Amino acid sequence: MGVRARSGGGWQVRVLEMLAPGAWVGLAYVVVELEPADLASRIAFFAALGLALLATSGLAAYGLSFTLFSDERYRGNLRRSLWQGAIVAGVGVAAALLQAGRLLTPLAGAALAGLFLIGQIAALLRE
Repeated sequence: MGVRARSGGGWQVRVLEMLAPGAWVGLAYVVVELEPADLASRIAFFAALGLALLATSGLAAYGLSFTLFSDERYRGNLRRSLWQGAIVAGVGVAAALLQAGRLLTPLAGAALAGLFLIGQIAALLRE
């Protein structure tokens, strides 16, 4: 079924499990049905992309926290997992925005990867 909550986050995890596929369906709707030239369509695309990445990567980080961490502070901490998911979503949306503007170069990609690593380390060190 889904990821089981061991230390808190019971109903919140269930909501996240329903939100992740729904966000991807919303993103597919935006891509298929809306006209890409409109500014509102572009904003809807990046918002749906950010939500889909946040929900999916946050849920993945929550599930992996039970197997990767031996410290109880990190195991099953939904808030920390969503923080890590927000970093993934931010980097993903930033990369998509740069690509939309034809500004995504290898140097920009390396800078985004560096920001991603710094953000993930900061998320793990955060109390």
